[in-house]
Amino acid sequence: MDLFLRRGRLLNILSVAVYAALFLTIAAYGLPLLNGRTQENLITVNPAVAHQTMRGWEVVGEANQLRADYPAYQDAALDKVVEAGFNRVTLGVRSGSENPVDSFAAHRDAGFPWTGPAYQEWRARRYETIDDNADPNTAAVWRFHWTELDSTVDKIVNPLRAKLA
Repeated sequence: MDLFLRRGRLLNILSVAVYAALFLTIAAYGLPLLNGRTQENLITVNPAVAHQTMRGWEVVGEANQLRADYPAYQDAALDKVVEAGFNRVTLGVRSGSENPVDSFAAHRDAGFPWTGPAYQEWRARRYETIDDNADPNTAAVWRFHWTELDSTVDKIVNPLRAKLA
């Protein structure tokens, strides 16, 4: 363990040294050293011309929403998301949703325990890679289990949508 900690500390020191050397090189010679361009290149920003407009700031659909105490802090957490200016949510679909066993539903039906067989089963299968139809180029979406995604929509997306309305 001590060797592991020393090795990790050494890697941290080495990465800081590499970043410091890179920073000093850029400071001394400028970015043209990195991209092969000369100092003659100049970018002028005209604030009167819009080329790109950002229409949203995105968060990941994860707020520990499976915890038993989530309802107690859900409103406050989502209020902070809105106050920070986020108005989009990205939802992940775990590879385990293609599994023929809907272990998320079993975990949910058991009350989302953090120990025991339902939790262990969900944990073992949530990232399991089983192709839904033995063809990696097509998806048989009717074989997917959308239970976890539906739960995230119910607990995060829809309440957030209501707050943004």
